[in-house]
Amino acid sequence: MMSITAAEAPRSGNRTPVKNSKRPILTHFFVLLLLQVSSLEVWMRELVDEQYAVAVLNKGTDGIPKRFSMSLANLNITECALGYKLYDVFEKEYLGNVKPETNIEMNINPTGVVMLFIRPASVRFHPV
Repeated sequence: MMSITAAEAPRSGNRTPVKNSKRPILTHFFVLLLLQVSSLEVWMRELVDEQYAVAVLNKGTDGIPKRFSMSLANLNITECALGYKLYDVFEKEYLGNVKPETNIEMNINPTGVVMLFIRPASVRFHPV
């Protein structure tokens, strides 16, 4: 998870929960845990120019890869009407162009992670 949390953030030995009133301020520095289902966690960080980093972490140790399905709309990534380009960061692979409502399916190995880089397909956001 270090690659998705690489931005400098305030450090403290005190691990008290963040109050809801402070959460909007801190989301610019921290990665958000969006979902936790069984042994799977979905983490997301907004980058610049409507780009995102999303990590799906399998904390399971049972030796069985977990199947996971989500859409960008589930992550509240819906701004670009032309869809988004998806990249698997660790596999160095372009996964294609998807609309926000399209399901994305993946298998995550035990104690493994799938890291996605998501950017708008629109030329408005990223000139060629």
